[in-house]
Amino acid sequence: MTIRLARALAAAMALALLPAPAFAMHWSIYAPDEDGYRYWIDTDSIQKQGDYIYFTWVMTDQDATAPLTADGNQSAINCATGDSLKLDSGNWVTGPHFTDAAYLYKFVCQR
Repeated sequence: MTIRLARALAAAMALALLPAPAFAMHWSIYAPDEDGYRYWIDTDSIQKQGDYIYFTWVMTDQDATAPLTADGNQSAINCATGDSLKLDSGNWVTGPHFTDAAYLYKFVCQR
């Protein structure tokens, strides 16, 4: 084994042992938890693309703390129309219609 190959192998092993950087995520509660649930949105995931604002959200029980991973439901809202999309089995499909009274609409569209 050459010295160059040995160094490359040692560097690869060292990188494998280091924790991978997590996706940036800052979870915020966007709706009241009066029904016993907390609704969280990853503010780092909010992105405008075309007519829609895309984001990641999760629902947890009332005692839960902020999620520890960037995993969650993927959705998008068209703030001009209130139409939404949701990621379902790898495809974007029609989601619910939102009005400006909806907590999620307010959080995403009035930023």
